[in-house]
Amino acid sequence: MVIKRINNIWLKASILGCLWASSEIVLGSFLHNLRIPFSGNILTAIGIILMVSIGQVWTDRGLFWRAGLICALMKSISPSAIIFGPMIAIYTESLIMEASTFMFRKSALSFLIGGALAMSWNLIQMLVGYVIIYGSNVIHLYQKLSDYFHHQLGMASGNNWWPIIIIAIFYLLAGLIASGIGLYVGRRTLKTKLSEKETFENNLIQNIPGINKKPEGKFSLILLACNIMLIVAALTVFNFNNILLSSIVVLLVAAFWILKYPKVLRPLKRPGFWIFLLVTTILSVLLFNSFAISKYEGWIIGAEMNLRAVIMILGFAVIGRELRNPEISKWFSRAGFNQLPVALELAFESLPAVIAHMPGWKEITHKPISSFNNYIHIAELQLKEQEIRRHNHQKIIIITGEQSEGKTSFLEKIIPMLKQSGLGIYGFIAKAYFENGIKCGYMLHDIYSGSKTNIIQTEDFPGAIKFRRFFFNTEGIDKGRAILDSEIDFDADNILIIDEIGPLELDGGGWAESINKLTTLSQYNMIWIVRKKLVEVVIKKWNLTDPIVIDISKKSVESANELIKETFS
Repeated sequence: MVIKRINNIWLKASILGCLWASSEIVLGSFLHNLRIPFSGNILTAIGIILMVSIGQVWTDRGLFWRAGLICALMKSISPSAIIFGPMIAIYTESLIMEASTFMFRKSALSFLIGGALAMSWNLIQMLVGYVIIYGSNVIHLYQKLSDYFHHQLGMASGNNWWPIIIIAIFYLLAGLIASGIGLYVGRRTLKTKLSEKETFENNLIQNIPGINKKPEGKFSLILLACNIMLIVAALTVFNFNNILLSSIVVLLVAAFWILKYPKVLRPLKRPGFWIFLLVTTILSVLLFNSFAISKYEGWIIGAEMNLRAVIMILGFAVIGRELRNPEISKWFSRAGFNQLPVALELAFESLPAVIAHMPGWKEITHKPISSFNNYIHIAELQLKEQEIRRHNHQKIIIITGEQSEGKTSFLEKIIPMLKQSGLGIYGFIAKAYFENGIKCGYMLHDIYSGSKTNIIQTEDFPGAIKFRRFFFNTEGIDKGRAILDSEIDFDADNILIIDEIGPLELDGGGWAESINKLTTLSQYNMIWIVRKKLVEVVIKKWNLTDPIVIDISKKSVESANELIKETFS
């Protein structure tokens, strides 16, 4: 993979946006699947804590709105069918935090104000959403309900805003608490030295449904425009106050969407959706009819509100689906957001590793402060990794051939030539050993010290790890890892040899973790031995950029030696 040019602010935004999106995608699905109340507010609180805590470590102006934009776009891969509303909420919250820290600088006051207002946006968006989905009748319904309670309690009808004001106060307090946690976590992190023991296996493909998949199906910008027009047209019909006409239009539009986008049925399968529709209908009938309105007016208003809800919920679902169109990201680039596609690419690339290293739900609930502190460590490690990769001039040569063709022997002849050229050679080779002419296994030879350790045997033995038809010695594996890990901090003046990288490493065992570190946190030049049939898989797994492949069946030892010296000079 070629690392494209990206400036520092967008790089940091991609990391923060990725962390934020990981909580939205994983924890969001978890909370919604368990039907946990106020799950949206919990996710908003996590987003506020992340912005406030990381905002104290990375003080760049413009970080929050960029991170919010990236997170909102990444939310499109969420398994949820409805993503449009959450995407708006995420981006708006980031804009609020950005505005607050711009006006009051990045101080404790600005973070507290930004967090309180960002949390309150959930209430504002919810209220506006009800008006958009159910129309202005929902306002009248609220007023009637409020007047009803005033009447029952013997209170004079007057201020109908007090229930919303009380709820708003709770939202503000929740935002202040989240900001306070973020301030504490950020300050604690600034006093804590980043542990270098953690690393990211961002080259390992995580088995997380929906994360690594490309957007499914075909997309159409024409259909996107048509769907928006259908929503506008259906809502316009409601202005005619003809419930029969409105019902027919909603039925036709909904049928088209359901046939074209079967997955939009997901919201309609939720019991909560139908319960809410039933409650609004009953309230409309009771309240409007009780205030001397026409006998059937309450039923008509309730039905109209529900029809609007069907149009808006299904309509937002299909628009959200079409917004996953790759052409949309290209448009962002042409519109002047040329850094956005690159930042998104980095964020999506890092997402599986970030999710893999996320604290579990048990850890979050039992040790919340430590969990969020771990989030910041993840961000700093990711930043360090990406900065190394941006400036990395690491070169890797792969020596390949068929199984048992003599790859190790070929390299063994080259090593003395490289040493004579003044190059420092480290690492190990695995040489077969025989008894009575029969291959018994392989010995790991430390190139620098000359020590030997048994690593593979063809027969089982106590403590062996069986992988396919071979038995691996844990002592030999630990020895190889120790050799590789000890070389991570060396510069590019040396050459590190790894013999060999095979199925065990592709399965995540053997030297896999050490190779992850070497390819992401090091600039070490390396020579790998890989079987011919595994070369492409290895290159793809570790995202190698333009590696040089030497096929021993096509190169002599002398020509290979010259090519290696020329490459590493």
